[in-house]
Amino acid sequence: MRDLDAARGGDTDAAEKARRALIDCDGMLGDVEAANAWPELNARVLEDHLATAHWLDTQGTEVERKALSQCMDQIQRALRARNMREIERHLKLLRRLRVVAYLRHPEAWSWELDACAGRVHDTSDPKRAQTLLAKGRKAEQAGNRAELERTVRELWGLLPGDAEDHAQIIKG
Repeated sequence: MRDLDAARGGDTDAAEKARRALIDCDGMLGDVEAANAWPELNARVLEDHLATAHWLDTQGTEVERKALSQCMDQIQRALRARNMREIERHLKLLRRLRVVAYLRHPEAWSWELDACAGRVHDTSDPKRAQTLLAKGRKAEQAGNRAELERTVRELWGLLPGDAEDHAQIIKG
């Protein structure tokens, strides 16, 4: 405060000293914020790992389970190195592994059709979405999984974002 008062009085050295003190405070604040972010990130990694492991245990292949193990090793290394970019990259891989396994579940495409039904108002063409929903319900009742999948993917195309974002397993 003395340096700020002196700076207001025209003391350039005091002004520079106050500026450096503010830069130091800003750096300390950034360190505190970053330290608080890591426990949240660790929790997210654990949550994503558990969800992915669940789907790989029930619907995954041995190769995918091995990829999960390797991915978690890489995430642990990135966490120790505090390399956010690598962590995010590997979390995306976890998501892809989880979605692929989830979509193998016999009911997954029906679940996705139900999810799309709840988002018709978000589509770029609600009338087309309603038509596709009817087509999807018909395919579902007929047990035509391939047609149901095609219809859901077409519905995803009407929603904002990309198809990978729409699979409900990504959302938790």
